[in-house]
Amino acid sequence: MKRIWRGILCLPVLLIFSATVVKAGAPQYTFKSLYSFCAVQNCTDGKEVQSSLLQDAQGDLFGVTSIGGQNGAGTVFELVPNANKTKWKLHILYDFCALANCVDGDVPIGALIADVLGNLYGTTAAGGQNNGGLAFELKHDISGKKWHLHVLHNFYVLSWDGAFPGGVLVYQGKSSGAPYDGVSPLYGTTFEGGAVGSGSVFKLIPPQERSKWTEKVIYSFCHTDDCLDGYSPNGDMVMNSAGDLFGTTNGDSAVAFELSPTSRKNVWDYTVLHSFLDSEGAPSAPAMDTAGNLFGTLPFAGNGEIFKIMPSGESSPYSVIYTFCSQQECTDGQEPLSELVVDPTGNLFGTTAGGGTDGWGVVFKLNQTLQVLHDFTGVDGNSVEAGLILDSSGDAFGASLSGGSNNGGTIFELKHR
Repeated sequence: MKRIWRGILCLPVLLIFSATVVKAGAPQYTFKSLYSFCAVQNCTDGKEVQSSLLQDAQGDLFGVTSIGGQNGAGTVFELVPNANKTKWKLHILYDFCALANCVDGDVPIGALIADVLGNLYGTTAAGGQNNGGLAFELKHDISGKKWHLHVLHNFYVLSWDGAFPGGVLVYQGKSSGAPYDGVSPLYGTTFEGGAVGSGSVFKLIPPQERSKWTEKVIYSFCHTDDCLDGYSPNGDMVMNSAGDLFGTTNGDSAVAFELSPTSRKNVWDYTVLHSFLDSEGAPSAPAMDTAGNLFGTLPFAGNGEIFKIMPSGESSPYSVIYTFCSQQECTDGQEPLSELVVDPTGNLFGTTAGGGTDGWGVVFKLNQTLQVLHDFTGVDGNSVEAGLILDSSGDAFGASLSGGSNNGGTIFELKHR
């Protein structure tokens, strides 16, 4: 089903510029700014994208802005290219806080997923009936022109329930690129809440017949003495084909963890794969390659590092595979805040918030050596906190938190030539 949903707020087409990036020893990429937010008065087109994008089979891009929109509480948007992909148009699919007291959600910062019918799912970090955030489905009608938001679960601070979800919802098969089937459980994390208020991993179970969605906390952090199991998990997790979940936590006792289902109903085994040093700071959410290895960044370990973990229980093999600012004047970048993405051949792609030729950060590719694919100038974006996505052609799409022609952030493409 082609979903170019006209009749929704359509905003001006912006194509800022295109520039070919050539680095010695690096593949040639063409950088293109597809859209700059805050293109209309009061940023009703949204502002500040903090999470990665979603691309459908037609090449349309979907995402959320954490603020801006008609109510200043964030939006869900779609970016649609013309036939030859030379121009892109933004459509606002939903403005949060459209209902009294923001019971429909506020501050969406987690990436979206899509089901086999093209409906979208996500979370908001605030709002909802209990102001602890919520999980939602954004469902389109048969015409594909109108969207309706359905709250799947309201989180609650003052209970064993989690509070303040901030990451993408994951499901078995997501890592292979398959859309959500609509009947399997969804999994996510909350920054606070749980049994002792230090965050949780939750499971959302779709309705059976006429029942509602149900939520179960499958792990509450700070379960051990001195919180050696970590607390305040990062938003995004990854799930392998066996149904095991992998993630990381923030805080002074940051860890990389694995949660594995057991034969006992609603009982999961929790394993700390690696404990990070306080001096290393909090890691990014992990990425996984086809062999099951985990990769992430430590943005504040020196000028930033990239690490690898080979999951095999407690004290899994851990190594630092790249240290940023290895080049003079940090032209290779520094402070890699965003999570990484791994292509089918094992190449790592990511961004940094600083460093590069102009100091605004870079897009990079890491195999055995690091190659800078683009240097941000500020006008084309800066403060990139969202991870990249890759399409089947190897082209990369991403978003910046700020910068652009209106300083509201940008959507950009790096086309592999």
